[in-house]
Amino acid sequence: MNKEEPLKTILSIAKNILKSLPDNVNLSTGFNSIPRWTSLNHALIINSIEKHYNIEFDLDEMIELSTVGDICELIMKKIN
Repeated sequence: MNKEEPLKTILSIAKNILKSLPDNVNLSTGFNSIPRWTSLNHALIINSIEKHYNIEFDLDEMIELSTVGDICELIMKKIN
């Protein structure tokens, strides 16, 4: 699997939770640069991703996440 599939899923989930998402979000986009990506919304997004892929992230993994690409890499690590 390449990063495009998880990226599309992350963006879809984030857009659903945040109600909007800038068009220029990509793998290197940091969460702090996305409007409404608060710590609460981050938890909701991660929870939805875990449910979608039937995976679980541990606390240490979640703390290390800082970009959309970081989530993609962790998803790929968990499902491969």
